[in-house]
Amino acid sequence: APSSVDDSCSDSPQLEGFVTGSGSYYSPIDSVKPTQLPLSWLVNYPNVEGFADFSFDINAKEEDGNIILTGNTKFRFDNAGLEFTSSNSYEYLLINDMCARIRGTGVFGNGDCGGFYLIAHDDGLIGDKFSLHI
Repeated sequence: APSSVDDSCSDSPQLEGFVTGSGSYYSPIDSVKPTQLPLSWLVNYPNVEGFADFSFDINAKEEDGNIILTGNTKFRFDNAGLEFTSSNSYEYLLINDMCARIRGTGVFGNGDCGGFYLIAHDDGLIGDKFSLHI
């Protein structure tokens, strides 16, 4: 499972800029909590494990006094039949020295909509951390 990521990156956020990342990780059995996904998904995939892939590329820029957010966020867990995509549906992007927080909405592969919250830490030599709550 991805490393635990805290929410300590909220001090003096930068409101403009960009964040990008991608990767994959192994998700063991019981790593998905029942409150994180729709009940129908948990019934169909109660003990799933395997590799999950993610990518995000979000840009925040000021235009006529407003912050405009554009980009893409994707999460795919094939063994669980789970695909989630967000494209230009962002509430905010907060960036600090080595941390970014992103909140938005997206669409599951079956067409259902849902919100998400992503936290990414760039921890240099000791490894990056990624947390996605859908």
